[in-house]
Amino acid sequence: MTDTSETGKRIAGIHGTGTLFKFMGKYFLISASHVLEQIDQKNEKNIGIPIDKNKPDLITLLNCKIYTFNKEEIREKCDFGIIGLTNELGESLEQNYIFLNEKNITFKLYEEMTIIITGYINKHTIFDNNNILYIPAPFKLMSRRKVPEKNYSEYDPRIHILAEYGKTLFFGGDENKHIPAEQELKGISGSSMWTIEDDSSVIWSAEKCVKVIGIQSAFMEEEYIKGTKWKYTAEAFKYIDTNIYSLLIECKSKAVSKTN
Repeated sequence: MTDTSETGKRIAGIHGTGTLFKFMGKYFLISASHVLEQIDQKNEKNIGIPIDKNKPDLITLLNCKIYTFNKEEIREKCDFGIIGLTNELGESLEQNYIFLNEKNITFKLYEEMTIIITGYINKHTIFDNNNILYIPAPFKLMSRRKVPEKNYSEYDPRIHILAEYGKTLFFGGDENKHIPAEQELKGISGSSMWTIEDDSSVIWSAEKCVKVIGIQSAFMEEEYIKGTKWKYTAEAFKYIDTNIYSLLIECKSKAVSKTN
């Protein structure tokens, strides 16, 4: 978000991270519900997506339809939301951003699977020396899926994915060298959770084998990063576009049949 106050001081911040998708010629931004709910008529002119990393201007989300859960108890469990972008906005963003599609998603989940999370932490993002460009600092984490040994009221194994994330991290993969793990993660909410899918039928490439599995939503007690499984995002399209819903459910069915 960017804003100019009455004092002339420029204010900026990261509300959250999102992922751009294009299904059947239609454009969407998917993030956490609690991130998207910050966009309302009072501030929608000041919240948007940077045109590119070298320009201070935002592409705002005016005239875009925001889909989130009406019931708070559902939103707390399935904390994701979808913005239907206009064709004009989607085409403009395509000039500088990559849109994912159904081929970049997997519904196959395994115990101890690798999970990759990357987003933008508000704490580490600063203005440049000229106080014009707001430079984001990416947060990158490679972890593994974990099932907690104790019960958490905010965790439902049917809905959620947990990535291991404690107070320390291994430096460079060295288990004998620990470094403090960043605990102030405001800004990564809504980022995609990824995994590496080893498909022996294709020549390995990140484009073909790194897949989205969920939407990050919360940080749990210095132990886990929580997200919602992507199959629930797919189900939400039943109320947005039935053709896209059918496409995603077909992809899900194929993924299930491969594992059986």
